[in-house]
Amino acid sequence: MFNKLELSYIKGADINVPDTSIYEYLLMRSRRSGNRIVSKCHEDELSLARLQAESEIYAKAFKKLGVREGDIVPMCLPPCNEALIAFFALNRLGAVSTFLSAASSGEELEKYIKRFDSRFFLTTPKHAAELPEIIENCGLDQTVVITSQDALGTVKDPCALTRALLANPAGYPSHDRIMSLTALRNLGRNAVGSPDARPSMKRPAFISYTSGTTGEPKAIYMSNENIIAEIISELKTSLIPLGPRGTALQVVPFNYPYGFIISTLVPIYAGRTAGLTPLLTLCGVKDYLSMYRPYLIFAIPSFYNYMKGAPEFERFDLSFLKYAASGGDKLDVTDKLRINDFFAAHGSRAKILDGSGNGEGGGALASPSPLFNKYNPNSIGKINYGLSVKFIGSDGKPVPLGQTGKFCFAGRNVMMEYYHAPEETSKVLFKDEDGTTWFHTDMLGHVDERGWIYFDGRERRFFITYDISGSPYKVYCDHVQDIVKKSGLVLDCAVVQGPDPVRCMLPKAFIKVANGMDFDEAVNRIREFCSKE
Repeated sequence: MFNKLELSYIKGADINVPDTSIYEYLLMRSRRSGNRIVSKCHEDELSLARLQAESEIYAKAFKKLGVREGDIVPMCLPPCNEALIAFFALNRLGAVSTFLSAASSGEELEKYIKRFDSRFFLTTPKHAAELPEIIENCGLDQTVVITSQDALGTVKDPCALTRALLANPAGYPSHDRIMSLTALRNLGRNAVGSPDARPSMKRPAFISYTSGTTGEPKAIYMSNENIIAEIISELKTSLIPLGPRGTALQVVPFNYPYGFIISTLVPIYAGRTAGLTPLLTLCGVKDYLSMYRPYLIFAIPSFYNYMKGAPEFERFDLSFLKYAASGGDKLDVTDKLRINDFFAAHGSRAKILDGSGNGEGGGALASPSPLFNKYNPNSIGKINYGLSVKFIGSDGKPVPLGQTGKFCFAGRNVMMEYYHAPEETSKVLFKDEDGTTWFHTDMLGHVDERGWIYFDGRERRFFITYDISGSPYKVYCDHVQDIVKKSGLVLDCAVVQGPDPVRCMLPKAFIKVANGMDFDEAVNRIREFCSKE
């Protein structure tokens, strides 16, 4: 496994990726399985057969509207079956999907639509009041508004969560460039001919996001090959039993690679069912666990820390839970063991699977130790199948085993580029003398003689917290610090994370106000400035 010099370098096997699309690869893995359920959104179950039929209708409609191969179509949608159908429909056309954060402001939506030169947009009624202005400012040809009634209107005897979703406002302005999902479906049903482009693994397929080293989201441009390679790597690495039974709970939103590729697509390609969570907040954790009774959870550390501390879980039965994956942030050993004790006390044999990954590689690179039938709570796991990894020093060369270095990886899952950002791409992608492209992360770690990988810190500082509704998001201390300094109201500023009884963690800014300024006035103006940023 290691080279003769015993340096921190592991050479992985090449992954055999078929020359096809993400959609066609799903069909290849699911022959004679048309009735199996690929995803659930509350009581609405999406079978493979329905996914095939409806994605064809969507694809024909998109093609009729003018969506072409290579076009980028942004979607500001919560995790739901319609979002999945639209993703596969666009993939069939050879178009590129991208999910925008549901928390985006109208200005942010405009920024991304313009950035991708998009002519089409899918969203919910949340931005109804802003849609006419967004359409005009961005020159959109057509916007499709998907309501909760579209998604769940046919559900009989809805549960409380579904009733809450259906109670959301469904209205949106009348506009000649706004259409309903019903209108889109009717357009597709009346269209003739095949919508499918020739499948190709090299074709761009998806744009996801990462906050990189500064907190500014970077657009990760990925091909069919990148995503299929990541799926194959996960399936070959995992010893979790595959098959048609069992639901995997998706917790992280679709705009993150961990939320869509790892938490949603991987279970689907494994033959399992993805349990989607369009209304997930901390207050709804118990509701979704009761609804889906998932055998596998893909979540973040604070999700599990909330479970073990919330009063509603004091007598909650977790015997259905077999695996609990954690990503997106670091869990210390003490928290892992406490969460494992919590699981055991509530009837589950699950142990925290604390992995690690980068969006630029599809979301998961090192898989948790229980997948290898061993448990090492100090480690983030072993490198996934098909990937090469090295830990390098300041000279760019692999460091000795056990010594801390910068984590770098290579494989067919490595992104194509940051979308239209060659300077940013050149800072992280490097080719060595044999032509292998390496992605240089900001993660510091080391590897031992048995291949266990250990997290030693990052070159940047961030943490995951929750907004006032209970939805998770990342805060980058250096990024917040830079914004406060940019206000021109402080001489100096230091931002750190601090505990908060409601939102888990919040950024705390220690400031020295500019000379001559009243402190209270400065604080109010800084808050106003930050709210716009």
